[in-house]
Amino acid sequence: MLLGREREFEILRNIFERKENGGRIVLIRGEAGIGKTALVEEFISRANCNSLVGRCSPILTPPLHPFREALKSKNLDNLLGIPKNPKILMLYAIHSTGILLSKVEKVDFNIDADIFTSMLTAVEMFVKDSLSGISKGSEYLEELRYGDYNLIMKMGNCITLVAVVEGRGNEFLHRDLESMLQEIEEKYCKILESWDGNMSTVSGMNDILNGLLNSGKYEGNAIEISVQDWNFENVRLGLSRLSKKKRICIFIDDIQWADEGTISLMHYLARSEEDKFLIIGTYRSEEKNEEISELEEAILREGIGDIIDLSSLDRDSVLSLIEKTLKKEISIDVLNYVDSASGRVPLNVIEISKMLLDEGYLVERKRRYYLSENPEKLPTRMESIVMRRLRMIGEEQRDIVEFAAVIGTRVLPGVLSCGLDMRKITLLKVLRSLTKTGIFKKEDDTYSFSHDYVRDAIYRNIDGDIRKEYHAIVAECMQDVDIDDVVKTIAMGEHYYHAGKYQKAFEFLSKALENAFKNYAFKEAIRYGEILLKCSKEIRDEEKIRTTLIKLGELYLQRGEFEKGIKSYEDSLKIEESAEAYIGLGNAFYQIGEYDKAMGHYQKAENISEEDHERLLINIANLEIRRGNMQEAEKKLKLYLEWAKKNGKDLIEAYKTLGVFYSRYGKYKESEKYLSEALKIAKSGENKLEVADIMHNLGVLYMLLGKNEEAIEYALEAINIMESMGEVRRYSKTSNLLGLVYWNSGNKELALKYFTISLKYAKLLGIREDAASPLTNIGMIYYYSKSYEEAKKYLEEAIRILDELGSTLRSLESLLYLASVYVDTENEESKKIMAHAMEITKNSKIESYQIWVSVLNCRIAKDEECLRKIANTINDPLLKAISYQHLWAVNKKKEYKEKAVHYFKTANFMGALEYFS
Repeated sequence: MLLGREREFEILRNIFERKENGGRIVLIRGEAGIGKTALVEEFISRANCNSLVGRCSPILTPPLHPFREALKSKNLDNLLGIPKNPKILMLYAIHSTGILLSKVEKVDFNIDADIFTSMLTAVEMFVKDSLSGISKGSEYLEELRYGDYNLIMKMGNCITLVAVVEGRGNEFLHRDLESMLQEIEEKYCKILESWDGNMSTVSGMNDILNGLLNSGKYEGNAIEISVQDWNFENVRLGLSRLSKKKRICIFIDDIQWADEGTISLMHYLARSEEDKFLIIGTYRSEEKNEEISELEEAILREGIGDIIDLSSLDRDSVLSLIEKTLKKEISIDVLNYVDSASGRVPLNVIEISKMLLDEGYLVERKRRYYLSENPEKLPTRMESIVMRRLRMIGEEQRDIVEFAAVIGTRVLPGVLSCGLDMRKITLLKVLRSLTKTGIFKKEDDTYSFSHDYVRDAIYRNIDGDIRKEYHAIVAECMQDVDIDDVVKTIAMGEHYYHAGKYQKAFEFLSKALENAFKNYAFKEAIRYGEILLKCSKEIRDEEKIRTTLIKLGELYLQRGEFEKGIKSYEDSLKIEESAEAYIGLGNAFYQIGEYDKAMGHYQKAENISEEDHERLLINIANLEIRRGNMQEAEKKLKLYLEWAKKNGKDLIEAYKTLGVFYSRYGKYKESEKYLSEALKIAKSGENKLEVADIMHNLGVLYMLLGKNEEAIEYALEAINIMESMGEVRRYSKTSNLLGLVYWNSGNKELALKYFTISLKYAKLLGIREDAASPLTNIGMIYYYSKSYEEAKKYLEEAIRILDELGSTLRSLESLLYLASVYVDTENEESKKIMAHAMEITKNSKIESYQIWVSVLNCRIAKDEECLRKIANTINDPLLKAISYQHLWAVNKKKEYKEKAVHYFKTANFMGALEYFS
């Protein structure tokens, strides 16, 4: 399976399928583990080709060994050797009927030539008949070997040539025999069409055969030619002969360890203008040598090939590869750790995933893996690759690399110069040389480690006491370095922490956390918070521990890591009760859909602090909305708005929540007014997260108003902001919104794409409530596409989740679509589902759902008059469309279909039109 390499695979496929002859070479470069070999192996497995594979070794690669290995797989390893021709002993020309036409010989074997040629014809026919099931019809028996002797045969249209030789045949002999056969057939095939058996008419064949036999060329003698020239041309001719049957792909892996001859032979074959070759070589970009550089230049200069750079995987491919490796879905914390630690290199993703599982860092809950703790090491295979690079450099370079690893991923020449007491010009020269090793990379005027995992492997192999001292030196040197103050604060805090100076570390990292939180860099803020918690425990300050836990709880909720957030708040309460901690717990349980627990914690907060009563109105209002108590929710929201205006804070939240409330309630003008006001305040305060959130809600509003273009514009802008800030949960929700808008526009493919993205990230976060919406929407798409089994699977999962959460009202839409699936497939379960849906609708008193239930009941009864009556009496275009859809299902009248299509278009629900395809 290809993961994130579809583009490169297509490049290889297009090159291979070009019609013109001629050699072609493709070099695929990238760091160790990036997936070069896997890409080529996948390509070869799918291509209709003769594949020859050779590999180079880092220990010792003998001259041309990779090609010997590749040729041996096709029994062609004799193509490489000492320049020597075989000795021709006899030549025969045989008619297609098996009659001997001509023979010349140097050695009399005292055999009956007619019997010999008849037996050869019989053997050829036997082999052909036996292998007819796998043959393509054009093959024939070309060589037979008996001890030191070989029979080489060339079959033409009317004549077969047979050469009996001493020693192994080579490709020059094959070429000469083919040329001779062509000459004979041009002269004699027309004669043989009406041949009466008169041997005098074909006697001239003896002169042609004698010309080769006595040429002095094939006397078993050594050839005065360079070994390389002979080998290269012999290999080319052999592969050329093989390629006439099927196009050839030659794959030489890890050519950074190849000998010079192997690289030269690759170039030689690629320059061939008449043969059907594709030569693929892979190499590690960090270990590129002079020979490979020259080959690259030749490819570009001569226009004989392509160079493909393999970069790191994208995040979605990393996720897919982790779940494929672990054979189970994972949570967001597992993805974040592997994504960061692996550098998105496929080998590293696989190795880290296996290590997490094998060494007990993963715990399974609800059929999903969660990370129990961050490992303190990297997999052995990853570390060995990095440490091998380190062993290849000198002692002075190693000192610089180790000290740089303590500084961090980014190399700071000023700190290096200060800490190592080295002149800056000398240091820069060494850094420049280190970029060739793959340890460092240069970007503009700065240097950094090529990947975090490279730095981590080196860092972890530094002796503990030395490492601690390094950190102390770095922290002190940082004070005088001219870098951004925010960066300096963070760096000094972390280095003081690793040096064991916890009080100083707490001072710097507290500032770093506040700055990160202010800029919505929640991932970084969490990291600083976790270090602060360790520092406060080291200095045994309970108040610092408690306040840090509360801050961490808030950060975990922002990132959607609810279980960690809940634990953080609960740990703070063990030290001292506070309204802040109870509110945080209430928010966490609200987010995961446990509304009774959420309300209980809000009430505990009110009991501790009466001042929090007004502040909690919005939290409780949101709970009431989720429970369907709209009037109570509206009352609390208006009280909260008055409080916010009076206190001059939380106005954005007040306006935004009211805007969302009115859009759900169908009061679109009021919704637009409040959301626009919220957006204006958010933009004036450069509050990016709130801006994105409000844009999402405006996207919802414009979708409800049927303004799809405006909805897409707002949703895409919101997604861009959320993605840049790592806001995974909001990203998931806005993806679901985009799916709905594209569905309304009739773009099924994009709708399904964004619903799937939404579902994927909701599951990653472990938020069941968020997963329910895309599940229902995917089920809806499959229903209107009449893929009923798929629809049933997604809708049932959505219903199960919502029932477990107690969100019975929200499960109605899924229930009614599931009922529609059963009605369409005439399944008796539809009546049972409808009974359940009717009970919920009766209690909810939502008119649109009540009408939908009536439509489905009429459809179950196949009551055309009942359906027509509903269709004629309701005004809502979507419900009218659904009514006519079911009328058409009962009676395929053209007018019902036309009216259904008309009202689906009017209702801005274009995706449903596929139902009528």
